[in-house]
Amino acid sequence: MKRPSPLQYLKAWFFACLLAPMGIAVVTVVVRIFLAGFFATFGPGTVNALGVSLLPLFCIILAVPTSYFAFRWAVDEYLLPSDGNEADEEV
Repeated sequence: MKRPSPLQYLKAWFFACLLAPMGIAVVTVVVRIFLAGFFATFGPGTVNALGVSLLPLFCIILAVPTSYFAFRWAVDEYLLPSDGNEADEEV
């Protein structure tokens, strides 16, 4: 197994650190849109009571897997060696 070059490490960390916050931002915007619509149907009291406590919780719960998958993609793409057999990866 060939050891990755420092440039490959740099690219992997760069993309992991770039994609994780961007993915978290996209997921957070989508969650906020759905929760805002849900809260708007039940009145402004629900927005103040539940929005302050539940919205950060939902965002954190969804941010952890998003950052994990971004890091995992960067490691698989740039650090793990490919054996040139893409037929097995599609299955």
